[in-house]
Amino acid sequence: MSIRPARGAAWRLNHSSEEQIVVAFNSPNRKSQRLVELKFVQNELEVRDCFRQSVITEQEVLRMARVSKIDDAQLLRRLFDEGFRAETVHTLTFFPVAMAAWASGFVTVRERRRAEQAVFSPDVSGNEDSVALFHKWLCQRPSDSLWELWADYLSAIAAAETAETTRSKGRVIWDLANQVAVASGGFLGLGGICTAEQLVLDRIRQAYQLE
Repeated sequence: MSIRPARGAAWRLNHSSEEQIVVAFNSPNRKSQRLVELKFVQNELEVRDCFRQSVITEQEVLRMARVSKIDDAQLLRRLFDEGFRAETVHTLTFFPVAMAAWASGFVTVRERRRAEQAVFSPDVSGNEDSVALFHKWLCQRPSDSLWELWADYLSAIAAAETAETTRSKGRVIWDLANQVAVASGGFLGLGGICTAEQLVLDRIRQAYQLE
């Protein structure tokens, strides 16, 4: 014959078991295990996110390569890191025009109007992202670090063109920058082209090897 524990004894037994489970769950070993599990999940999510971002980056770099005809992976990655995308990479061609507007220290109304002629180029006109980027350059002075990127970009583009085609494009950019430089009569509207504006024009001339 089996012996059943009294009702109170059964409750104490069950209650004791629950306490043991709670204690076991909150034990230092279990806490450490939970921390390890949480860290593992966090690391796994970070790895997945990193992989997803790398795939997105690679896809965008390939898109820029197709649009720009540039096969220099390092240059394409630099363009990507500077915020350029397939829709805006051609806008970099007009970077010196924006810098000509900023050469005197600020952009005047006349300089802005002249500079905005650049957005009617076939490479930019109709492309909202490019137009927005160029307008941003006229509102907020671009970083001087873009000069080197611009020069490297031009060299890569020129590699797939004839020398005359490159010079022809260069004359368009130089002419736009020159119009911007003389729009307000030089520094503070006094005199001709100021030294800073002339430096921009000289950079364009040198990069495109204009006579």
